[in-house]
Amino acid sequence: MKTIIKSEFTQQEIKKSNFLIYLVPFDDFNKIYEQLKLEHPKAVHIVWAYRYYNNFSANSRKSKR
Repeated sequence: MKTIIKSEFTQQEIKKSNFLIYLVPFDDFNKIYEQLKLEHPKAVHIVWAYRYYNNFSANSRKSKR
């Protein structure tokens, strides 16, 4: 199993819309999510998803569109 160790960021412009893309360790997710909401109050969408394995190696997923 691969694990994200450090945060990564990139952005992309598509049809005059600017997309900010973050890849962060699971433990940093809530902090980064709240920070993005504060930094971009006019953002129309903040879309996120995550996947992790619990102590029993069961796959858990959650997302918001």
